[in-house]
Amino acid sequence: YKFQKTKLKIMKKNILFGFSFMLLLLGLASCEKEFSTQDCEAINSMEINTTKVKDEGDEAIYYAFTPNNAKFLTYDYQWYVDDELQPAATKSLFQYKFTKNGTYTICFEPILKSGDNCELTKTCTSVAVDSLKDTAVKDPCDEIEFSQVVALNGNSSKFATVALQAKGDFQGARTYKWYLNGKELSDDDRKAILDTNVTSSLTVFKFEEAGTYNIKLMVSSKECKGKSLSVEAEVDADLNVKIMDQKEAVEEGAPT
Repeated sequence: YKFQKTKLKIMKKNILFGFSFMLLLLGLASCEKEFSTQDCEAINSMEINTTKVKDEGDEAIYYAFTPNNAKFLTYDYQWYVDDELQPAATKSLFQYKFTKNGTYTICFEPILKSGDNCELTKTCTSVAVDSLKDTAVKDPCDEIEFSQVVALNGNSSKFATVALQAKGDFQGARTYKWYLNGKELSDDDRKAILDTNVTSSLTVFKFEEAGTYNIKLMVSSKECKGKSLSVEAEVDADLNVKIMDQKEAVEEGAPT
């Protein structure tokens, strides 16, 4: 009986101690002080710890992000991926699943508690993902590329020149059409301009008179209906040539 009475007293003391401890915690919480200047500076100087959590082959990869100062891990946070708020992420631990290759910017902002008066700055880091399968659908016309347009004045010769060229040698796989001032040029026309043999993907235009000349090269393939490079060249009376405009365009309906 004495043993039971003693045990009961001990249990009462433990209950009172636990209750008192809870009150103490609540009291501390209700009397929480504002951050000091040092605390505010510490928050703004935090960095982001980045940890690779797991990967799913070339389909997806998971990363975890946390502030690097343990003192502030109990705070709530707002997290951003490429400036897009992640509304479900409100704690100091943020996990994200990446499904596309690229370089991503991850940022957080602490959500201040009542009474905190820090002026906070957004903290960011970057993550490069390059191990995933590229699922983007490529435009076949992107494979058609043009060399830089070369223009030479006629100071030491009797003509100014402008050279256009499509990159690569795809004779048989690609079709090339050349235009001067809206007129399509045959190979014989281009030979007359060059006074030499011509290639399907290169033409050096010679201009002996002043004027504005519009040159266009159209390239097409089985996958791409057509991609063009258009150039406007201006030749003055001294046979100085200036490229006034140049642009690339994909024809309507391409790719097919």
